[in-house]
Amino acid sequence: MRYLRLFYLVRRRSVAAVLVSGGVVGGHEAFTRSYGAEDSAKAEFETSSKFPIPQDYRGLAWQIRNDYPATASKGDAPWADIDFKKHPERFCDVIKRYCMEGNKEVDFNVQNNKKRNWYHAAWLHYAENGREPLHGLTFERPVSTGELSANQKRPLQAWTCGYYNELAATVFSRIWKDGSSPQWDDHVKFPNGAMVFKLLMVDAKDDEEAPILKGAPMWDAVIVKERENYDDPDTWSDRNDYVSKVRLLQVDYAIADQRSPIGWIWGSFMYDGRRKEKDPWERLTPFGLQWGNDPQLDQEAYEAGARVKESWVNPAADELLRYLHSSRPMWGWNGRLNGPADNFISACASCHSTAVKTTSLPLLTQDSVIHTKRGAYVPAGCKNGVTPGCDAAAMEFFRNIPAGKPYKEGQISADYSLQLMMGWINYQHWLKDNEKEGWVEYVMRRVTGRPRYVSTRRLARMGASPTHVNSDE
Repeated sequence: MRYLRLFYLVRRRSVAAVLVSGGVVGGHEAFTRSYGAEDSAKAEFETSSKFPIPQDYRGLAWQIRNDYPATASKGDAPWADIDFKKHPERFCDVIKRYCMEGNKEVDFNVQNNKKRNWYHAAWLHYAENGREPLHGLTFERPVSTGELSANQKRPLQAWTCGYYNELAATVFSRIWKDGSSPQWDDHVKFPNGAMVFKLLMVDAKDDEEAPILKGAPMWDAVIVKERENYDDPDTWSDRNDYVSKVRLLQVDYAIADQRSPIGWIWGSFMYDGRRKEKDPWERLTPFGLQWGNDPQLDQEAYEAGARVKESWVNPAADELLRYLHSSRPMWGWNGRLNGPADNFISACASCHSTAVKTTSLPLLTQDSVIHTKRGAYVPAGCKNGVTPGCDAAAMEFFRNIPAGKPYKEGQISADYSLQLMMGWINYQHWLKDNEKEGWVEYVMRRVTGRPRYVSTRRLARMGASPTHVNSDE
């Protein structure tokens, strides 16, 4: 008798292990790839978007680039010799040039970049907020009424697309080397010099709704149907059947850099329509940098006068906040860095530190803070006054977690890459959805240790019978 271990991958981010036993499964035939399932997985891996292009659209459809390289040439890191703490604006300027070179000329169709190679994250199409078909944008979050201006009377939609340099793409190659049979068995750690940047667009309709976006670059996109709120993610797949315009609001980036205590440097730019550069892509104001979460800066320390030491926020960013007359009180929590479309109770690094392989951890929500009568925002645990440790739960979110280490023990780290995490989760969802069609995944550890796909009908022919041995559903 031989034993095969199967893993049924369940949609609600749980896994039920299955032991298959019985019958003789002899010869090579029993371990041959089942072409139907693997072809389907490969085709899904290569899918750019599952949403249709409007019939009257005459432009090109967006194409994913996921031919990830196994190796990359080193030395393509022009920021490496700049002291980002002493010269943050110079550091940001080099990053901006690096991201724009060869990309803005080809409308960020990175396959056509003649300067350097860029790639997209895998499997971001297979979700309610999945990639739209014209620029590969995913729906990141709603921008609450009043966040971008006093004239913003409705929630806006924030849409994003990320781009990974060649060194960062080698991590995707290790996991997605075989698009029909991905492998992720241990903690991920991006190599020093790996870099990703992200364009973020919003669906502001005119200059009055968001004056700061006057003259901003615009893209065509197929976005979510407009509604009073976007609180239910299950509605995010309800897309328009026509093209909308979205405008550039911000550019975010992350760099794997061993000079940082967490192994990463984060940064953000915001479009400023008051700037006079002829090229609108050059009207990006550096917002700041973050290289740690300031874990000692709890609410008690903040109210005693302590301030961030592991973020640099450009004074121009604070001026922008005043100019916007925004409803938000700060960019990131208690002076930490976060972008203009991001949640002010969080920060760049803290949010991404939750990236792990198998589950999406609960992040801080608006219920995590309260607005006091004196006009301050404090963690909910401090509602009866700021006392030592009253924000202990919130400060769990602002730990300095080293690169390649998980948010919690027992998890597998995605090394601050939420897109890597979400792509893998989407892939698990696809596997679960396709169980309905009779396909299952199994791992024959004694032979290859690699997953293969077989149909339940074929399992029966093999004389094997699946028996559940545990489930956390």
